[in-house]
Amino acid sequence: MSDGLVPFRLAEALFTPPCKPSPEKRVMTPEQVRVALAALAIRERLIFRLAVFEEMRPGEIHALCIGKIRSESLLIDQRIYGSTIDSPKGRQA
Repeated sequence: MSDGLVPFRLAEALFTPPCKPSPEKRVMTPEQVRVALAALAIRERLIFRLAVFEEMRPGEIHALCIGKIRSESLLIDQRIYGSTIDSPKGRQA
């Protein structure tokens, strides 16, 4: 502006819409987690545990391979994204 290159401050013309309040997040209580674990069969219980306690996404759980599961760890290097396997995880082809 001081050099006369722009007639006004461009940032002042920006419009910022009012923010909507974010919806309340629903979180399971420890008792609800215990009830869910008791109600599920072993396969579904494992999937539930990976999602709740390890914060894994459905695509990561679905893409787990037997060779990547160890007694103390899981190697998560791929996921199913849409209908394709995204490997290595996060890299777009």
